[in-house]
Amino acid sequence: MFLGKKITEFVETGPYKFLSNPMYGIGQLQAYALAIWYGSEIGLLAALINQVLIFSFYFTVEKKFIKRIYLNSAT
Repeated sequence: MFLGKKITEFVETGPYKFLSNPMYGIGQLQAYALAIWYGSEIGLLAALINQVLIFSFYFTVEKKFIKRIYLNSAT
């Protein structure tokens, strides 16, 4: 994305078949699990803030790039 051009093909198989961005959703489970394991309310809050910021970036920046570079070039 930071190069501003297409460097690989768009993938819709594997985990991407079910979730558009599995690393942003399921990939955050370890942060929540560690916070729960250690009983850390601050850790849970940090994990939540981190996930909100990651999804904010995805919806405001990355998704527009994907549509512009990958989905428009397919048509």
